[in-house]
Amino acid sequence: MIEDWPVDPLIDIHIELLPEFGFTVQNEPVYGPGSVFQGIVHLKLKEVPVAADKIILTFRGAENATAIHNGSYFIQSLWQRTRKDCLLAETEYHFPFTIQMSVTQFPPSLEHKLYQSKFILTAKLIRSAFTLPTMMTQKEINYMPFIETSLLKKPVITTKNNNTKPFVTVKLHSLEYSNKAKRDQPAAVSSVLIELCETVGLVYHQALSTKRIVVSHLYRTCQATAACIGSEYRVQLALPIHLTPTINYSRIIKISSTTSVELPLKIGTLGYGIRASQDSQVCYVESPSNSLRFLRSLQYEEALPLYESVRLPFYQS
Repeated sequence: MIEDWPVDPLIDIHIELLPEFGFTVQNEPVYGPGSVFQGIVHLKLKEVPVAADKIILTFRGAENATAIHNGSYFIQSLWQRTRKDCLLAETEYHFPFTIQMSVTQFPPSLEHKLYQSKFILTAKLIRSAFTLPTMMTQKEINYMPFIETSLLKKPVITTKNNNTKPFVTVKLHSLEYSNKAKRDQPAAVSSVLIELCETVGLVYHQALSTKRIVVSHLYRTCQATAACIGSEYRVQLALPIHLTPTINYSRIIKISSTTSVELPLKIGTLGYGIRASQDSQVCYVESPSNSLRFLRSLQYEEALPLYESVRLPFYQS
């Protein structure tokens, strides 16, 4: 959760994430297991000098449900005072940082009334030795795990038949879909309503769960006449790109998706046949490799210019 801290009109501190890292979903940067991303902590002082102890950067990932779980903290010191130097004398400071996520399957970033999963960067200007309030800024990181998907060798065929006419036959070529996929299913009816439902429930409180319709589409095929009996129609349901992936490894939350014909679906984040790293582990497995790492920020003097879609890159001779 984003915290509220005192505001000092003479001090401005904020976090900037560099745009060339991660991948994007709806123009927002997203990071996954093993991702490396860089950023800068900007500190602007309207009056100098300013006495301070240190400036630290904290990365925190936490799940919250009916009880509060503190999650994991990772801390890096960006600046620390010495005996001879305890003053910030410049009006502007810029502290670059580089972070590498561990190859670990954490729950995805999610805001739900039963459950929250958040990944937050926090920069603090600590002045406790001078009995001054700590100044802080936070930035939320959008995290998405790698959930594999695959096609079935034989389609799944389900028939709803109560010995009355008409009846519906559904054929699916997969029960696992990425958030960019479309589901195809033939249906023998005059109109078809397709719904994708998402269920969120707490692991230790099975009575606490919610179910909502994420997306639906009503198809009008033809009038219920003799000419339509036995007809087959191919219908599609476009899946929104912001779908929450299927999660069954969390100790707190379970997230599943189903169609309106009650076929369990798995929502993944990787395309068909794309495999996640074999070293990937869920976040509850104790392992030294699960630790996030702060890397040394390198400044490259010779590098290709950033790509801009509106103009050609400029190269210095």
